[in-house]
Amino acid sequence: MASENAFDWLLSLYRRSLHWVLDNPTLTLVVLLLTIALNVALIIEIPKGFFPEQDTGAITGGVQGPQDASFPAMDSSTRQIVAVIKNDPAVENVIAFTGGGGATNTGHIYIALKPLAVRKVSATEIIARCGPN
Repeated sequence: MASENAFDWLLSLYRRSLHWVLDNPTLTLVVLLLTIALNVALIIEIPKGFFPEQDTGAITGGVQGPQDASFPAMDSSTRQIVAVIKNDPAVENVIAFTGGGGATNTGHIYIALKPLAVRKVSATEIIARCGPN
């Protein structure tokens, strides 16, 4: 019975609001246009990005070679990448492995960064420094 009363109350609220909107079309249109304008302003003003930038002191990445790459070739490539990353002064430690999931042409890299107070650069800058030039 309580749910029936709640439903009836909700239905009467909807009915009253619908009648009000139909009785006041000009004001309803103005509110609609203001809502659209506010949304456009917010879309322009709010910063956009697929992922928010967040410096957790760790970076993960993947390496993918050609489909016909052998395990030794991928292992050698991954070791070369690790050597470049280890030379960055902001990097504390690097762990990498080749293969996984049945694919020999992939590798995974996990990078631990020095504390932000020591390294003085963001993780994004480190990625840019270590990435392909």
